[in-house]
Amino acid sequence: MPSDTNPQALTSFPPAPFFDLFDGIDLFAPFFDLRSLKTTSRESHRNTMSKDIERTEGGYVLEAEMAGIPKENVTVEVKDGHLQISGRRKREEEREGEKVYSRSDFYQSVKLPKDVEEGSVKASYTDGLLKVEMNRKDESEKTKRITIQMGIS
Repeated sequence: MPSDTNPQALTSFPPAPFFDLFDGIDLFAPFFDLRSLKTTSRESHRNTMSKDIERTEGGYVLEAEMAGIPKENVTVEVKDGHLQISGRRKREEEREGEKVYSRSDFYQSVKLPKDVEEGSVKASYTDGLLKVEMNRKDESEKTKRITIQMGIS
């Protein structure tokens, strides 16, 4: 080896492990931190509400399946730009001479698109299917032209 070679140039550095990139991230937190679920949904796995949202020519339509829940136990509200759907299922059955009662609640919140006219939201419920219709705002409502007046000094 030549003596004029810089000794630091030949110093080996241990490679940084690839997983050091993820040290500050807890990849399993969403699975174990139940507080994050409360912001959008409170339900058990048996009470999951299947829903579809479709954009139509004049607005949006949300359809949610809620079989076995009477209309009187379903609530639909619009609050702070969110569509909130909640319901309660009650069961009473008799097993071996005993009455068994069960109750389950669910809640889901869906953020509305900015172009939804909140006052136009309508809901109907038929045979366990909730249908929520929402109109889009008129294009002319999105932009407001300001008239410039002559200033008097």
